[in-house]
Amino acid sequence: MLSPNFGQPIRVLLLDPLPLPALRTFEAAHYEVDSHFEDLSEADLVRKIGDYNVVVLERTKTEGILTDEVLRSAHRLLAIGVLSDTSEQVHWATARSMGIPVFTAPYQRYYSAAEMIISSIVLLSRQVLDRSKECHKGEWQKTATHCHEVRGKTLGIVGYGHVGSQVGVLAEALSLKVIFYDSVALMPIGRAQPVDSLDALLAQSDFVALNVPASPDNVKMIGKEQLEKMKEGSYLINASFGEAVDLEALSESLTSSHLYGAAID
Repeated sequence: MLSPNFGQPIRVLLLDPLPLPALRTFEAAHYEVDSHFEDLSEADLVRKIGDYNVVVLERTKTEGILTDEVLRSAHRLLAIGVLSDTSEQVHWATARSMGIPVFTAPYQRYYSAAEMIISSIVLLSRQVLDRSKECHKGEWQKTATHCHEVRGKTLGIVGYGHVGSQVGVLAEALSLKVIFYDSVALMPIGRAQPVDSLDALLAQSDFVALNVPASPDNVKMIGKEQLEKMKEGSYLINASFGEAVDLEALSESLTSSHLYGAAID
């Protein structure tokens, strides 16, 4: 495809890796795609960006990289693609004043995060990580103590947004019972059931998965008091922001074997 402004092929600059299907889409459209994954200074990008019509990047390593000065050097830029649900990488006011649309991908990572949570549930329940560590140390512990199938267990999801609801869908495929708690009323998907309070969720769940946004209200929302309300032998998975869990209290709960395991992203 030719650029509508310059009669030349559309040139795309990738500042972060793209999934293979996206690359094939560009290739099918006959776009010229260049990549530069190493860190670039503002001055380097000012010199480089003027040759391209499209820039694609994500949050990793590139926060704030498309500054006012960089964008004002991008005389051929037609669009910016950000593979993230946020766009702090782009100086919005400048992009708007230059008429450059900025496209984000708000749903790109939700399903991946949900898969990671489900895998953590299975790995913890079957003690795969413990056995792997022992095998790497040359130990063979042929034991199934506290090792269980996830089928028939209860998963409690705290925060039933885009990630949390996807976790529920996947969990039901593994025959887990799904309950959830959220600060706002949300329509359940599948057979998931809402509960009235966080305490009620903690008391009923064999697995608790946190999917809450980073906010002052959610800092240490799971502390010593909440951990004590969880079922003995249950598991905690935190795939939201780290400050949502009091890690010292979690360590104490694991050491005392009140919780049998935890996964922290």
